[in-house]
Amino acid sequence: MRRLGQFRGNTVRLLLVGPEPQANIVFAQLDNIFEQAGWNRQAAELGSVGAMGANFPSATYLTGSNMSSELLGNVFSTFASVGIDMPMIPQAYMGPASMGPAPEVVIVVR
Repeated sequence: MRRLGQFRGNTVRLLLVGPEPQANIVFAQLDNIFEQAGWNRQAAELGSVGAMGANFPSATYLTGSNMSSELLGNVFSTFASVGIDMPMIPQAYMGPASMGPAPEVVIVVR
């Protein structure tokens, strides 16, 4: 949380897809971590997704509007440094169009 706090004020989009109880716990923990670190959060819980044309891995992943973003790299490194394996997936599903343009950091929990 301390490392993420260095980037407070940035926005993260957190998406929970599906009804899996463990995923629900991870989603709530991530939301709390980013809130405590001072990030703006966009969060949505989706029962299912019909992602046409987008890469949609079957596990939790990290993606964003600019895969070469320094901020996205720092978030990836922060999680990796504490043993959390969250792969970065380019051109992946980033939420419904109704949420607007995706921020630099998007985490999809499945």
